[in-house]
Amino acid sequence: MALITENCGVILKKGANLKYIYVKPGNPVNMERMKIKCGLLIGHPYGTGFKVVNNNQLEVVDPITVEETYEEYVRDSVVEVKEDNRHINDDKEESRQTLSKDEIESFKESGKTGEEIIEQIIENSSTFNQRTEFSKAKYTKKKKQKYLSHFVALKPTIALLAQMYSNKKSDKILHLQPDLLAHMLSWANVQASSNALLVDDTGLVTAAMMNRIIPEGTITLFTNSFMNHGHGIVKQLGISNDQIQKHLLALPLKRLEDLRMLMEQKTDIEAAKELLPPSWFEEVNGTSEDMANNIETEPADSEIKRETDTEDSKTEVGQKRTLREKDFSETCKKAKIENGTIDPLKQVYRDAKVSETVSAIGKMRNGNFSCLVMASKFHPKRLLSSLFPYLGVSRPFAIYCQQREPLMECYMMLKDMGVCCMEVGSHWTRDIQVMPGRTHPKILMPSAQGFVLKGIKVEG
Repeated sequence: MALITENCGVILKKGANLKYIYVKPGNPVNMERMKIKCGLLIGHPYGTGFKVVNNNQLEVVDPITVEETYEEYVRDSVVEVKEDNRHINDDKEESRQTLSKDEIESFKESGKTGEEIIEQIIENSSTFNQRTEFSKAKYTKKKKQKYLSHFVALKPTIALLAQMYSNKKSDKILHLQPDLLAHMLSWANVQASSNALLVDDTGLVTAAMMNRIIPEGTITLFTNSFMNHGHGIVKQLGISNDQIQKHLLALPLKRLEDLRMLMEQKTDIEAAKELLPPSWFEEVNGTSEDMANNIETEPADSEIKRETDTEDSKTEVGQKRTLREKDFSETCKKAKIENGTIDPLKQVYRDAKVSETVSAIGKMRNGNFSCLVMASKFHPKRLLSSLFPYLGVSRPFAIYCQQREPLMECYMMLKDMGVCCMEVGSHWTRDIQVMPGRTHPKILMPSAQGFVLKGIKVEG
């Protein structure tokens, strides 16, 4: 069984709340009302349950007990309920609870456990005994979530990360739900031997596909974060740098329109020089300019970019941004390597990036990709028209978009291009609460789901 080690990722789970942490001794993290010392997790197996006790120490508990603690259930499997809560007034909590907030805080300071505090709260509730069994269970669950300090340390998986980002940072992943992500990967037939073509602005799709294609497949990725494509969710999944360099080849999305012309007129190495920062290949006193000061510089603009307001440069904010960009550009131009040498680590990074870009251009030149997956914040029509010729015959594609209308435009465009089994839809899944005597659909669910255009390319 895998153990939690230093400098590794862990997902903490408390009820439905998920939080990713990076384990580093002496680095405490806060989760809800708990303060957790990461160093105390080291050496324990993944899936271990913990309880925060006095002085923020951790006590190992049964993980099944932790999961059951935050579940809402009634002791008897079948309960016949004839009463209801219509006679309970929906007034302020203070009028129904005789304990004050100061008294509850004093319980915590005196070292009482969460179970003891919950017991005191229930005993001093004037309406608890008037509730139905179902209402009592719901009330107790709410108090457990607030006062108990139990959690489970889990190994990061793509399912957990997808659920975590869907719950907390849905806008970062373009509101892509875990069930829809799974459907896209299944339809695109992403597997260990895949030679995939990907456009991704979420990071989640890249991590999910990397999780499937290792150890034999490759992904050619078009992204806006060209220089840092191996960070974020990919690193949180525990994928090493060696695996990223071997299986993930990145190209700048901003230069997609220029790439076809570069491949027609130049060799792979010459085309790579056009895509990478020019200073990497300039010689200054026998050495290159400082690569570190040029890592964040963006490639030249092309047709695929965000539309910017021309009036913005006249405003105070626009002028400040322009000045910052000019200052940064001048700093990059003036930066030189001291003593005429290049930092070996930076030189290794530069060489690896050049080699990766050359390999990615070679993949694009050969074409015949096994699948095409897209999840971009840009309009998918122009991206699809540029990348569709590189997809192999009888190969699937899946395009995600938050709105239906852009996908309908792609649908009409592909009708005359040799495509079969084409469909636009949203696979919205409703969670169901399954409990004795009260099985019903869950009320609170995300409304933004997104849509997927899928199909198979055939020879037209």
